[in-house]
Amino acid sequence: MDIETVTAELERAIEAGDEEAGPAAARALLDLGVEPTYVTSALSRAMARLGRQFQRLDVFVPDLLVATDAFDAAMQVVEAALLKSESGRKLKGTVIVGVVEGDIHTLGKNLVAVMLKADGFQVHDLGRDVKVARFAEAAQEFQADTIAMSSLMTTTMGRMKDVIDLLVTQDRRQRYRVMVGGAPITQQFADEIGADGYAEDAPDAVALANRLLASGRAGGGET
Repeated sequence: MDIETVTAELERAIEAGDEEAGPAAARALLDLGVEPTYVTSALSRAMARLGRQFQRLDVFVPDLLVATDAFDAAMQVVEAALLKSESGRKLKGTVIVGVVEGDIHTLGKNLVAVMLKADGFQVHDLGRDVKVARFAEAAQEFQADTIAMSSLMTTTMGRMKDVIDLLVTQDRRQRYRVMVGGAPITQQFADEIGADGYAEDAPDAVALANRLLASGRAGGGET
């Protein structure tokens, strides 16, 4: 089969949550001679479509969960190839992602992490209920350039400001681009706490991460 046909099969498999067909299609594409980054781009497109469908309520949480499993299975195939290729060493940047302290809602954060990874970022997922100090520690530990925080509760969204304030206190705020998102978060809130940008959903988060990377700046307020 040709590359376009297999690519379409890969994207359909991811959207259907097929953990066997997804990796098989990814392997077939690599066997056809495409670059690993070509495969990750296809994976990213599939997840982006699902994200938009989820917003429209055309698909639901279980659909996203099985799609994420299929994505992970396909990425295991691609990552092995990435390690052997020059392109695999040219990551766009390193992102720390996590749900702030007191909040345990992980679906949005998981989708953002998946899509950032597919787009060429190295992602360190801290999980849920992440303490303020842990964000700062992890950013230093993994030599990150971006911190992405999520909150789905008005009672916990203030922790985002606490993280930024801690970075300021440590005189390390200028080292990191800070992205925030989640149901109660707005651009106004992001501006008020001094974040570098706000993302409404996972595809927007990927676009924001790329804009911030291209701008080469950090320290509060996206241009």
